[in-house]
Amino acid sequence: MAEDARVVSAVNRPIKDMPGRTLRWLADRSVGTTATATLENFLPPDGFVPSHRHEVEELLVCLEGRGEFHIDERTYGFCGGDTIIVPARSVHGFRNVGDEHMRVLAFFPSAEPDVTWEDPRYAASSWRSAND
Repeated sequence: MAEDARVVSAVNRPIKDMPGRTLRWLADRSVGTTATATLENFLPPDGFVPSHRHEVEELLVCLEGRGEFHIDERTYGFCGGDTIIVPARSVHGFRNVGDEHMRVLAFFPSAEPDVTWEDPRYAASSWRSAND
């Protein structure tokens, strides 16, 4: 028997302030996913997601704005409409290089994706929930 579909409203998901950005988990284990998660990042001009890695692959979809993506010491430009495929365990991050806000979705093949921050200043920052 198939599971029932669910609608999760973004306006009901908590927004969390992080260094360089704000984020909200649109879907993850807390709303019933079993194998996937989606995170929405909001970056002001000069906002950033610091260098980090995950044990799983990640897809980044830029919905709005213009950024600079770095991975394993290489840098690429990207903008609204672009998708970045990030291999598992690759050190990566990105920055808003435009004058407008930037919005990027992150998709994971895990309901509770891990993160390891490269800079110890961010290690204490929990990205999992607004209540952390």
